[in-house]
Amino acid sequence: MGLGIGFSMAKKGKTDPPVPPPSLDPDPDSPSPIPTSTVTPAPTIATPVPTDPLVREARDLICGISASSCVAIEAPGTAQYNAFEWLSNDKTNLASSTPETTLSRFAMATIYYSMGGDSWANSANWLSDLSTCAWFSTAGSPCVDGVQVALELNNNNVQGELPDEIRLLTSLTSLKLSNPPSNAPFIQGSLPAGLSTLSALKNVNLAGNLFTGSIPPSYGRLFDLEKLDLSNNKLTGEIPSSFSSLKNLKTLKLGSNNLGGTITSEIASLVSLTSINLGFNNFESLPLEITQLPNLQSLDLRENKLGGQISSEIGNLVNLKELYLNGNNLSGTIPTELGNLQQLRVALDLSANGLSGTIPTQMGQLVKLKRLFLNSNPLSGTFPSELVALDKIKAIRIDGTDLTGAIPDSVCTLYDENKPSSFADCEKISAPCFNYCCTGQDCKCIFEQTDPFRCLNTGT
Repeated sequence: MGLGIGFSMAKKGKTDPPVPPPSLDPDPDSPSPIPTSTVTPAPTIATPVPTDPLVREARDLICGISASSCVAIEAPGTAQYNAFEWLSNDKTNLASSTPETTLSRFAMATIYYSMGGDSWANSANWLSDLSTCAWFSTAGSPCVDGVQVALELNNNNVQGELPDEIRLLTSLTSLKLSNPPSNAPFIQGSLPAGLSTLSALKNVNLAGNLFTGSIPPSYGRLFDLEKLDLSNNKLTGEIPSSFSSLKNLKTLKLGSNNLGGTITSEIASLVSLTSINLGFNNFESLPLEITQLPNLQSLDLRENKLGGQISSEIGNLVNLKELYLNGNNLSGTIPTELGNLQQLRVALDLSANGLSGTIPTQMGQLVKLKRLFLNSNPLSGTFPSELVALDKIKAIRIDGTDLTGAIPDSVCTLYDENKPSSFADCEKISAPCFNYCCTGQDCKCIFEQTDPFRCLNTGT
C-alpha cells in the first residue's frame, strides 16, 4: 500500500599447527605508537610454480578457499599476483603463521596493491614483516587479540577497486573506506559480493566514492549489520528486498546515488532503524509502512520523484527529530498530523513541492523546531499566530508562496529579539520582521541600513 505521499511512502592445516605470533597491540583501548620496520618488496618478475613447502602450502590454502584468487595469483600484473609474491618472500611470518593469519596477510596485501597503496596519504608499515595489526589504520585499534577486526582507511587517498579478497578477513566487524565527495581519486568498480560472507560486520562505510552497479542482494545476509553508508556513489537499481532481513540495522544511508524504484514494505520490520537517508535519488514511491518505524529519528527523502499527497500517517513518527521531503512532486495540503511530531528539532523541510492550502495551526506544537522551510509551494492564507510558540526557530522560509496578510505582531516581537534567518515575499505579505524580502529568486535584506548584522544571517 502506498503512502499517499506518492511516496505514496519500497580451508589444509599443518599436522602440527604452529604457534601464532603474539599480538603487537595487547591493549585495544590504548593503541601504541606504530612501530617501524622495513618493507619486503614484491619481486617484479614472474616466479615458477612454488617448490618451497611453505609457499606451496600458502598457495594451496588460498586455492582451497577461493578459485578466483587461485587463478589471479598466477597472472602477472594483478594485485593478487603481487600480493602472493610479497607473501612468498615473507618467510619468517609464513613459518610461524596460522592459516587464518596467512589468509589475512594475503588479503591485506591484495587490498594494498588493488587500491593504490603507494599513493595513500599514510601507508605506514603496510607490506612490512610486522603483524597487520601494526599496519596503518584510521581505527583506534584494528585488531582484537591479534585478529583483524577493522579495516579503516577513511580519507586516506584510497583508490582503485575493492577486491573480493576482502572476504578472507573473516573476523571484520568494521569496514570504513569513505572519502570526501569532492576529494579525488576515488574507489571505483562494483561493490564486492564477497562482502556478504563477512557475517560479523556491524559497520560498513564506503561513502564518497565512485562505486557503480547495483547493491548485491546478498548483503541482506549481513544479519549483524547496524550501520550501512553507501551514500555519494554512482549506484543504480533498487534497494534489495533482502534488506528486510537486516533486523539490527540502525542507520541506512544511500543518499546521492542513482537508485530508484520502490522499497519493500517489509521495511516496517526493521524496528531498530533510527536514521534513513535516501535523498538525491530517483525514488518514485516508498511504502506507507515506513510510518510504522517506532524508533525513527531522521528521515531524509529530499530531491527524489515522490508524488501524491503526504499521508496523515506521517504523524505516527513521533520520535522524528528531522524530516526532509523537499524537492519532490508532492501535492495536496500539509497534514495537520505533522503537529504530532513534537520531537522535531533539527529541521522540517517541505520546500519545493506543490503543496497547497493553508499552514496548519497545529504546527505551533513543534516547539523544539529550529528550522522550518515551506518555501516554493503554492500555499495560501495567512501566517498562523500559533507559530509564535516556535521560540527556538533559527531559520524560516515562506517565500515563493501565495501567503497574504501580515505576520502577527507577536511573531514579529519574537523575531526582532531572536533574529532568525527569515525569508518572505514582502509584496504579498507584510513581513517587517523578516530579514529578507524576495521577488522570485531575488532576495534582499531590508535591514542593510538599520541592523546590518541581520543581513549576515542567511544560513539555513
